[in-house]
Formats: sequence, structure tokens, C-alpha cells
Amino acid sequence: MALVRPATKARIQSILDESFFTSHGFSVDYENIDSYSTVILKIIFKADEDYYFKITDVKSNVTIDTDFCTTEAPGVHLVEEDEFYRNSFDDCLLAISKWIERIVEDYGKASTINEQLENLRASFEDHLRDSTEDLNENFSESEYEELKIKLDDLAKQLETLQSQLEINDSELEEMKEEIQKLKENIKKYPKGVWYRSAGNKVLSMIGHFIVSDTGRELIGKGISTLFLGEASLD
Repeated sequence: MALVRPATKARIQSILDESFFTSHGFSVDYENIDSYSTVILKIIFKADEDYYFKITDVKSNVTIDTDFCTTEAPGVHLVEEDEFYRNSFDDCLLAISKWIERIVEDYGKASTINEQLENLRASFEDHLRDSTEDLNENFSESEYEELKIKLDDLAKQLETLQSQLEINDSELEEMKEEIQKLKENIKKYPKGVWYRSAGNKVLSMIGHFIVSDTGRELIGKGISTLFLGEASLD
């Protein structure tokens, strides 16, 4: 089994991050492939595991005049996987974006999801504009404690839903670190600045989960109450 360099792994993550779904929408397996396998890596779309991308080393196959093969589902025209023989590993990496484009086309939800997130952000801004709070004031001690509790609750929700949302351990830790940073910044900024920054941060952090029913429930019910009391963003 060929080992992938850390720099190449970072490049693959960057390719995934540039997609609508971001790298959080995919799992990339380098380690759990049989040591005798010629499969170098496998990328799986978390929301639908029928969508995957594999790179296989075929140099040892004397009947094939190329070095690598990508197995991609969906294929170009079929739902089932297609195989493409490629001359270089760079060619394989370039094919990842095209594969993701087909997922976007098939999934038929990308524009709708983006619209949902933009609507959430717009509603969030509307609530801030209509707020009866003085957004230029700093948070009181009691408000500070209340926000810390709500942020802790969000972290607990993510832990509880980790399996359903298919969040791996490192992703969960990153999210918890971001939530901790939000807590540390509560007293540093006026309410309006903190609300706007924290709301956008949370939507960016977990917005891609809107592709699932569980994710939509977390975002729709949790985000609005986290920052704006019991107000709904619907």
C-alpha cells in the first residue's frame, strides 16, 4: 500500500474545502485500507455513501499502460461507478473536483441548501436590526453566564449528534475549540458585534449539516435560540 504524503493530503483537503460541501462533507480514508491493497485512498460523500472516489495504483498491472486508476461514483453518465485510467497522480487529484460537480448535479440540492443558509443569515440580520437590546452595550454578568451555558449546550448537542451527523473526532474537537473561542470573546465586544460574528461563525461551522434532516433541525431550532432568545428564524 502506497503512503500519501502529508502535503498531498493537505492538497486533497483543500480541493474538498473549495467545494460547496467543504471537507467536512466527506470522509477520506488513507489508513483503513488493507496493506496488500493497491487502493491508495478512498473519499466518501458523508450524506450518501453511494457517492465515492477511489485512487488505485495499477503500475504492477502489465496489461495497463497507465500508473493509476480512479473509480468514481456517480460516473459521467451512469449512477454506477466508472473507472478512468490516468497517467499521473496529479490527473487523479484534478478529477476530484469533476466528481464533486456530478454529486452537486445529482443531489439537486446545492442551490436550495445555499439559499436556505442565506435565508438564515438574512433572518439573523433582521432579528439583530429589530432587537430591543442596545447592541452597542456590553453583556452584563448574568447575560455572559447565560450565553456560556447556551454555548456549552451547543457543544453537547454536537457531541450527542456526532454519529448522526457523521462528524469525526478531530472535526468535533475543532468545533468545540471554536465554541470555546466564542465564549472567551463574549466580554471583549459589544453585543451587536459579538452576536453578528458568533452567528456567522456558527452558521459557517455547522451550516453544511443542513444537507441532513438532523442538521436542519439543529440549525433551525438551535441557532436562533442560542443568540436571540426564543425567536425563530423561520
